[in-house]
Amino acid sequence: MHVSFQQFPRSDESYVDFLVFHQGAPFCSTVYSSSRCEYHSKKSRLEMSSWLSHFVNPDDLDPGDHIYVYRGMLFSTCHGIYIGSHANESAVIHFIPDHSYKEAKGRVYISSLTEFRLGFISNLVTVRKYRYGVPQWELLAKRRGSCSMRKSGSNEKVIQRAWDCYNGRIPTVGFNTSEDFALFCKLGHTYRDSSYQ
Repeated sequence: MHVSFQQFPRSDESYVDFLVFHQGAPFCSTVYSSSRCEYHSKKSRLEMSSWLSHFVNPDDLDPGDHIYVYRGMLFSTCHGIYIGSHANESAVIHFIPDHSYKEAKGRVYISSLTEFRLGFISNLVTVRKYRYGVPQWELLAKRRGSCSMRKSGSNEKVIQRAWDCYNGRIPTVGFNTSEDFALFCKLGHTYRDSSYQ
């Protein structure tokens, strides 16, 4: 059995993509216009890049999303919960630890999305979206602190937990990092997947 994949240009600026031959006879083909194929090719590359890097357009964020940004040459991250519009601008609730204490302490803040994205040299850094419910192979393949195999709670519950932490109704003692805070809002606890312990 011989199967080959070939591409044949056509005079109308389209082409037959992946014309498959079985024993010399074509049995499957798809005709695409060149512009349509270029669009889908770019779209696929963007989707793959987004899957690998967790890049997200701020306009595509939903309230309750767990987002994070890299700071300091990718050596540190800041995590938060996007809550949508607050005081007439997009806002994020996030936790800033205070390492001057022996025990875990810190404060929960509300920042505009622009403030949250500010890097150390006052440039806006890329927003990334934390992924939940991923398979184990993806958890192992991705950088630590970017995804979890656990299922997130509803966006409404996530936002409520974030506000409760901000207003002091839920104590934040025990949060060591901003990721701990965001995980608690999404999951109801701060336990990371065992592969990352």
